[in-house]
Parts: sequence; C-alpha cells; structure tokens
Amino acid sequence: MTESTQRGGLRWLTGMFVKRQVDAYHQHWLETLVHKAKE
Repeated sequence: MTESTQRGGLRWLTGMFVKRQVDAYHQHWLETLVHKAKE
C-alpha cells in the first residue's frame, strides 16, 4: 500500500463521516423548523 493510497482512503472515510454529520444536522434543523411552524 502506498502513502497516497493511505491518504486517499483516510480522506474518503473522513468525507463519509462529515457527510453523515451534516445530513444529521440538516434533518434536525428541518424538524426544528416544522415544530416551530406548528406553534
């Protein structure tokens, strides 16, 4: 395994983790908006 492959793999894994976090935050934000709209 080369150094660039290791870095690329880590970058991919980090990207997946960050995307999941952003998706979860976005979902929470939408639910909060819906809740406030109903009040």
